[in-house]
Amino acid sequence: MRLEAAWVIHRWAKLGDGGREAILNVQDGSDRVNVKDSMWEPTRADTVSFNAVIDAFAANGDVGKALSLLDEMSCNGRNTVPTPVSGDVARAVAVLEDMRNRRAQELRREMQQRDLLPDLVSFNTVLNACSRGGDVAEALRVLPELEAARLSPDVFSYSSILNCYAQGANATAARATLTEMRERTLQPNVVCFNAALNAHSRAGDLAGVEGLLQEMHIERAAGGEFTEAMGYKFRVEDVAVPIIQASMAEHEQDRSRASAPGQIAVLGALAFAGPGLFNALNGLGNAGSSDPAVAALANSCLYCTFAVFGYFGSAFFNLFGPRPLLSIGGLTYAVYAICIYFTAQYKLLAVVGGIVLGIGAGLFWTAQGSLMMAYATPSSRGRLIAVFWVIFNLGGVVGGLLQFALNFQTTGGSATRRKHVERRRSWDLQSVMVSGAALAPVLLAEPSSVVREDGTPVLFEQTESPLAELRAAFSAIADPFVLRNLLFYLASNWFYTYDFNGFNGHQFNVRTRGLNSASFWAAQMFAAWRFGKVLDADGPAKLRARNGMILVCLGLLTSLTWALQDSSSLPCGGHIGWDKGAPCALDFWHDAPHALRPMCVFALLGAADAIYQNYAYWLMSTAAGSNVRKTVMYSAAYKGVQSLGAGMAWLIDLDPGISYRQQGVLCLVLTLGACIPVLSTFPGADRKKEDMTV
Repeated sequence: MRLEAAWVIHRWAKLGDGGREAILNVQDGSDRVNVKDSMWEPTRADTVSFNAVIDAFAANGDVGKALSLLDEMSCNGRNTVPTPVSGDVARAVAVLEDMRNRRAQELRREMQQRDLLPDLVSFNTVLNACSRGGDVAEALRVLPELEAARLSPDVFSYSSILNCYAQGANATAARATLTEMRERTLQPNVVCFNAALNAHSRAGDLAGVEGLLQEMHIERAAGGEFTEAMGYKFRVEDVAVPIIQASMAEHEQDRSRASAPGQIAVLGALAFAGPGLFNALNGLGNAGSSDPAVAALANSCLYCTFAVFGYFGSAFFNLFGPRPLLSIGGLTYAVYAICIYFTAQYKLLAVVGGIVLGIGAGLFWTAQGSLMMAYATPSSRGRLIAVFWVIFNLGGVVGGLLQFALNFQTTGGSATRRKHVERRRSWDLQSVMVSGAALAPVLLAEPSSVVREDGTPVLFEQTESPLAELRAAFSAIADPFVLRNLLFYLASNWFYTYDFNGFNGHQFNVRTRGLNSASFWAAQMFAAWRFGKVLDADGPAKLRARNGMILVCLGLLTSLTWALQDSSSLPCGGHIGWDKGAPCALDFWHDAPHALRPMCVFALLGAADAIYQNYAYWLMSTAAGSNVRKTVMYSAAYKGVQSLGAGMAWLIDLDPGISYRQQGVLCLVLTLGACIPVLSTFPGADRKKEDMTV
């Protein structure tokens, strides 16, 4: 009976809708139920059943039916018997989308949990599923598991591996696989050779193509025929040559396909022109204006609006795609800079600029975070996040140096001179911001045309209706991973108020603040790059997650503790320390003995910020894996909650009764406390090897 059930599952998945309807309509309704009940008598799925279902997932047919039938014939535990199927058989025909390859892996793990040992057919059908999905990384993880089960890969195992390499145009790996087959005394068949030919053709390796053709001619039988392992006969000219011609044509198209690292660099350049220069403006303290109240008001409006549009940015991303979001979002940074410039005459523009930028920044950062995490592979997440962070923060460095240069001669200076400098600074920044927004649609490739470093494509789910996307955005807050990280997200930008308005804005003069701003973002670049290497180091994901958390805590504890110490002990004019109502105006040159230490501490604050935020992105990317929809959801939740925290911090800064020392202590307690719930995401990190179980 189990063999019959497995066979029906297998055929059900491969028959068309017409064939399935024919089976259901053989008898009338009552007889159909009787036949169904006798066929699906109480039984448990065994290895043969699972093999049939996994094979159904590897096929191109509708796998939802097979899964539904499996659920009805399987029991929840090994020692229980399921209730016979009741109701109409047609209710098993629920459509399940975009689960074929991932579900194949889940079924394999479920077999292991039920103590049903997978056989060679099980592993080969999983490899076939990986081959159809182009998942090279997963295929290479399955092969050692096959050998660990004391099974030997056969020709069909290797043909699936070769097909994966063909999709990724990895000619070197394909050639090495053929060599490995011969070392195992396995004769490559026509399917293996054609996959290798495809890999060489896609890579544009004509010499390799010719070499493989010669090998095929040498090994073929008399009469120009080559005998495959299954006993079928093919002519080399009839099979290989058309594949080569088609592959060479595809190779010409593949040249236009964008690489993931290249697109990460483009994202960094767009962030350089928009958020990067905004950071330079904000890093001066007082949001680049001369009034701390303007800065607090503008940033409060900005981050409160940012929180809403950042959180619901996933719906906009899924409906419109990333390019409109990045272009429109980048343009709003220029609008903000214009509004801040005119706030001396029109205070209301601080509110307008903050709201407009809050909308645009929410869209921009949701798209940016989603693409950055989706384009990464398990072995390159830390590095690609760091690449983006370095290019993005180069905007802050350039902007800070520009501020330093423009203000170099204005330690005091006349009002006319200061106004001239502010005008030049404002228009320079605005022109670069507008240019970046205009270039976004030109430089950014469609995600569907991007290939990751392991050769796998980036696949997006089909967009649902606007209402469904909004419901999905609301449900993000209930995701277990998001719930564990909510406090960590909330605290991730909280310290900017203390860093910029307090530490830099109240302790240094204008030109030194520009130099500090450049060093703050430069420290972020260095820290992000070094931290990325830690996150991509060899070893289990759980160990790397713990090492990253240790560095996050050390960075926060060291930088904020030293900053608080300076605020209460640094000689400043006729008093000790600085705070609201008692600012300093230290100059990097004239007050060098006293200014050097706090300038270094400010750079350390920037390094701690980079480590914190890069770690957050790495955790989200690891948890989401290759599920692009989850990267969108996590990115939106992160930016939304992060901005809510930043908005709260700026609102607190509006209260003159809350000192910067108190705000600094709050930052230290909040950020360190936020690290504690994140520890609960670590235990499942190794079960999926590279992708966290959440």
